[in-house]
Amino acid sequence: MGHLAGDHLNTVSGSLGVMLSAVKSWAGHPEPVAYPLMLKSAMKGAFPDLQRMELLRLGEGERADYAFLRLQVSGTSREVFVKYRPADDFSEKHFKRFLNEIQYLRDFAPLLSIPHAALLGYQQSEATLKAHLILESLEDRCMHWSDLPEPERFNRVHQVMRLMGEFHAQWMLHPALKQHPSAPWGDQIHRLIFKHRSCLQQGREDLNLSPELLRVADHLLNPGVLEGLFAEARKVTLCHGDFHFGQVMVDRLNWDRLYLIDYEHSCVSPVGFDLAHFLVIRFNWFERTRLEHELLQQYLQVLHQHGIALSQEELYREYRVGILHNFLLMWARYQREPEPMFHELLNRLFVALQEHQVLQPEPFFG
Repeated sequence: MGHLAGDHLNTVSGSLGVMLSAVKSWAGHPEPVAYPLMLKSAMKGAFPDLQRMELLRLGEGERADYAFLRLQVSGTSREVFVKYRPADDFSEKHFKRFLNEIQYLRDFAPLLSIPHAALLGYQQSEATLKAHLILESLEDRCMHWSDLPEPERFNRVHQVMRLMGEFHAQWMLHPALKQHPSAPWGDQIHRLIFKHRSCLQQGREDLNLSPELLRVADHLLNPGVLEGLFAEARKVTLCHGDFHFGQVMVDRLNWDRLYLIDYEHSCVSPVGFDLAHFLVIRFNWFERTRLEHELLQQYLQVLHQHGIALSQEELYREYRVGILHNFLLMWARYQREPEPMFHELLNRLFVALQEHQVLQPEPFFG
């Protein structure tokens, strides 16, 4: 499962580098965690007065592994969450995303009033493309959204949308938005359109795509079409980038207090990108068509409470561009990983494109 990390680092040399790093760690020198056995020296590096470490639980995620630990530091017990890059992943892209989360938690998250797990420490190595971050554990204080009783989850969906609205509104108004590495949006758009156009052109014969989807691609490849559509997105903020229920934790003592986690995809983008990812990808058609308008109104209400001028018409314009952007991202994902799940999500986004007339008045929607 190893990945190439550029000309200077292939899987073999990367593995040797990680093994050397592990040996240093086992000898007591703190190194970026790649294996569970490296956790203790990393914790000693972050907490010099560490007296005892107890491993509570290990787990594996899509792009990172993690550990829950109980530490005894200067006579005080505390639980922490450690997220780290897997030993066999040498992807520079994944490494940069991990560093993006570290930077957000270190430099940007403390600027907002959005509840989150505080960053307690981190370490990274450009040589091995490994890194870890240490967060306060929310396990005792919070529960996952999925742990709420089902009726409560349905009744509180609007709170999750309001959380997105708060996140977007606070960043729209914050001067530090301009300091984020992905800013300004205008510098990204030409590169993004070039990337989307390249994906639409390549490997179409190998994908199980309907004639309707192929006609959409042909239309989007016409000169100026993507540029014109993306020009409609004008309300820019810091987007979470992967906003869904799994990124939300609920305070056990106050179910109205929601924590937002996992910021590796955060970037300066138009607001519709998060909106469409949440409403179109994370809801099935029946859920979306039932809740979409109400949730968008909740979002708009939060922006208005912050004094941000945005009409309903302007919000839907942003949302439509967000649907298109997510459609193009899912096209690229399905191209890389032609699995049934991504094919289904691509079709889900295609349906939303039609329903919201994103490409009208094109005849293939007739």
